[in-house]
Amino acid sequence: MSPRGRVIVGTANWNDLRGFYPRGTKQSEKLAAYAARLSGVEVNATFFRMQQRETVAGWAEQTPDGFMLSLKAHRFVSSWLRNPDKAEAQGFARHRAMAQPLVDAGKFVAYLLQFPGKLSAAIDLERSLAMLREGFGDLPLAVQLPDTSDSQLDAQITGELQNHSMVRVRHDPPASDEAAWPMDAGDLAYFRFRGPAVASSAGDDGRLRYSDAQIRERATIVRRASEAGRLTMAVCYGKKDVDTADAALRLTAELQRRGVAVG
Repeated sequence: MSPRGRVIVGTANWNDLRGFYPRGTKQSEKLAAYAARLSGVEVNATFFRMQQRETVAGWAEQTPDGFMLSLKAHRFVSSWLRNPDKAEAQGFARHRAMAQPLVDAGKFVAYLLQFPGKLSAAIDLERSLAMLREGFGDLPLAVQLPDTSDSQLDAQITGELQNHSMVRVRHDPPASDEAAWPMDAGDLAYFRFRGPAVASSAGDDGRLRYSDAQIRERATIVRRASEAGRLTMAVCYGKKDVDTADAALRLTAELQRRGVAVG
C-alpha cells in the first residue's frame, strides 16, 4: 500500500505510557501491544543514543504491516546545524544504517531533525540544510525549527526546506488558519501536538487530557493535510503529566468518525 494519503497517529515513545498497558506487560512486549492499538510512533530515544541496526530490525518485526516509525536524529546532528564544518560522514552513515531495516520493511516515515536554539543571521540555513540532505541521502527529513514571528524569515525557511526536499514540522497550528496544514512541496506532512494547557480536563489520575474541542481541532488539521495526498504523521507528545496515549487514541477515533483511514 502506498504511503501517500495515509494518516499515522501515535505518541513520542511507547515505553512511558502510564496506564496504557495491562498490568504485568513486560518491557519486551510493550511495542507489540502499542502497535495493536496505534498506527505509528516517533522514537525519541534515538536523539540520546544511537541504536544498533539489529534493535531497529526488531522493531520492524514486532509491529504489523502498515505500522510506521519516525526516528529523531541524534543530538550531535543538531550541533552540526549550527556548525556544518563539524559534520562527520561516519555519523550520517550510522543514521542511514539505523533506519535501513525500517526502510526495507516499508515502515519508515522520516528522520526528525531538531534545530537548536534560535535562528539568527549567523546561521547559514542554506548551507546547513544542504549538509543534511547530502548526509542523509534520499531519506525523508522533517525539520523542527524554532517558531518565528518574522513572516519574511518564515517564507525564507519554507523556500529553503523545499529546495532541499524537506518538510517543516508543525506544532499545534490553529485549525482556523490556512497555515494550519503544510503547504510545503513533497509527500509528507508532520505534526507534533503538545499536551493541553492546565485549563484542559484532568482525569482521575490527575494527568491532563485534551478537551473534546481540542481533539476535533487537531483532527481538522490532520484531515486537511491528508486530503492533499500526503503521508501525514501526527504525534501527541508532552511531559508525564499529559496523557498522550489517550490523546492519540481519541484523535484516531475522531479521524475515523470523519471517514479518514488511519494506519
